[in-house]
Amino acid sequence: MILKHNFNLNKIKSDLKENGFCIIDNIFEENINNQFKNVAKENITKYKNKKFSLHERYFNKSFLDELINSNEIISFFKSINIDNLSYKGEYNYHFLLNHTPRSKNNNSKLNFHFDAYLLTMIIPINTDQKQNNTKAMSLEIIPNIRKITNSMLLNLIYKIFFQNKIFRKFSNSSYFKYFFKSKNIVINFDQIIIFNGFRSLHSASISKSKLNDEKTRLIFHIFNPFNKNFINNFIFDKIQKDRDNKVFTK
Repeated sequence: MILKHNFNLNKIKSDLKENGFCIIDNIFEENINNQFKNVAKENITKYKNKKFSLHERYFNKSFLDELINSNEIISFFKSINIDNLSYKGEYNYHFLLNHTPRSKNNNSKLNFHFDAYLLTMIIPINTDQKQNNTKAMSLEIIPNIRKITNSMLLNLIYKIFFQNKIFRKFSNSSYFKYFFKSKNIVINFDQIIIFNGFRSLHSASISKSKLNDEKTRLIFHIFNPFNKNFINNFIFDKIQKDRDNKVFTK
């Protein structure tokens, strides 16, 4: 399932600690990557090549469900989680299959946010049979800008401060990069990125020259420190319903 010779656990942990992210060669066997492509193509056809973001409830008892609950994947994420004291040893996850079709109307604006989960892994899916060493996506990131917190209140304050319309407008100005020193990270189709999604402010990055490119990716979110918190679950369910509405109303 996982190509263990494609990565070094100590290097991943050290990159996450020092840089907030790491880029490694794709760690999955060829048959797994082929299944990623098949699932993506099936849903692209099903939703008539429209933009979608499908969460794990769409894939109950499927290949993706079995994969993320496999002992090998659980062991991998537990072994690289440098903030393991914060989630009390409990494995939990959320994953998304995202697809953005070719369109000149795609949004190139940055939309910075924190993830609810400690670790985020993004796997680009090559549905167009492009060369594996060509650019698949890019991410704008301000690594490890905040510390881990066990306070839901403090977590909400962070999100309210950074995830509002005023900050979003500022983040798309020419002054933003000067003050926050954000990094633009480019990932090829034969690579994946793992980063501290909870601690790092980040946004998908689309240049105006790339608006017409198709983008498909699988995103794993692992270890939510507030997995059993009522407020967290209320917000999470609302986001899921919003995603569902966008899929079914298009």
